[in-house]
Formats: sequence, C-alpha cells, structure tokens
Amino acid sequence: MVNVGPYQQDPFPHLSGQSNLAVALTDWLQLEGGGDFSLTQEEENWAVGYGGLRFLLAHRDSEKPSFAFDLELGAGGGIGGMLDCNEDTEGEHGVPNIQVGASCDEVRLDDLRWSDRIAYGGYMGLGIGYHWTVVTMYFRFRFAASKATHIPIRYWTGLSGGVRLQPYPWLFFTIGGSILFYFNEYETSFGTAPELGVGFSF
Repeated sequence: MVNVGPYQQDPFPHLSGQSNLAVALTDWLQLEGGGDFSLTQEEENWAVGYGGLRFLLAHRDSEKPSFAFDLELGAGGGIGGMLDCNEDTEGEHGVPNIQVGASCDEVRLDDLRWSDRIAYGGYMGLGIGYHWTVVTMYFRFRFAASKATHIPIRYWTGLSGGVRLQPYPWLFFTIGGSILFYFNEYETSFGTAPELGVGFSF
C-alpha cells in the first residue's frame, strides 16, 4: 500500500506533506516507512524519514460493518528544526517568533541553518475505525518526542479523525483533520491541521 497525502497546517502557515509505504507482513502486522517534509519556509523547514510497525485488529469481510483497532510504534530521523524564544530577536539566519517560554538570553542561540540540524525522535499511536462497504471513519491519538541539534527535546501530542473512501480495491481517498499540541522546556503551541490524501493498494 502506498499513501501520499499533502496537507496544510494552521496556525503554523506552511505547506507540508507526507508519503507512506505499508507492507503487510501478516494479517495483524504491517511494516511501515515514509517521509515528512516542508521545504517552503526558509529557516523553518524539515525533511525526515521514519519507519515502524503497526499492529492491527480488524475484521477482513468488507461486506459487513465492523470496527478496527491498531497500535503503531516507530522512530525517525533527518534534518530540520528551529530555535524559539519570547523576544523579537533575530540572528544571522533569523530566530523565529515565539510563543511562550524563556527569554532569548536563556536559550542557546546559534547561526545554524535548518539543514545543519540533525533531528531524530520516536512515536506511538492508537487508532480506531469503523468500516462499512467503501467508507471508513477513523480516529487516532499519537504521541511523539523529537530532538534536534541545539534544540531541547520537544513533545508532540495529536488527535486526528476523518473519513476514508475506497471506490475501488486499488484506490482510496482520505479527508480529515488534526488537533496538535507541542511543548518543551521553553515554549508551547497549539494548532489544527486539515489533511487530504490519496492512496493506492497493490
């Protein structure tokens, strides 16, 4: 299964996207990998890859309404990240506006570009879906932690939901949205993210 889904994230106004490849190892276990990227925001860009496992509990008869449950675990790495503080200060490459947290003199500032920062982290999530003929409604909770060069560990939580429409066995569409929250020792932020996607099964 290949799933490619660009999405617009707000109130962090930038266009970012994901691609995902899932391979079924058994009826209850999938191996997954993909990428997450944003390349249009100057010093607030990122490009990371990830991989993990998804454990599934689902009824395989698509003709009958049924519930499905899953658990995902994985890790990733790449480049990107930005420094935040609560003063309007800019370095050679710019310090982004911040939300809440320590003053700038308490944060270690540097002149690294986003492409010079090594980033890595891990994630876990729980999902539930209700499937009927060609329509599936789904909800998912995900928790993640990430770290980048000279940037404190950042914790992310998200709740997402939406609808998946599969008019053909090889083609599906998704539309939904997420509520996102992240924090570290200096800052915290909250936002929403509409999501649109198209995928292929083979």
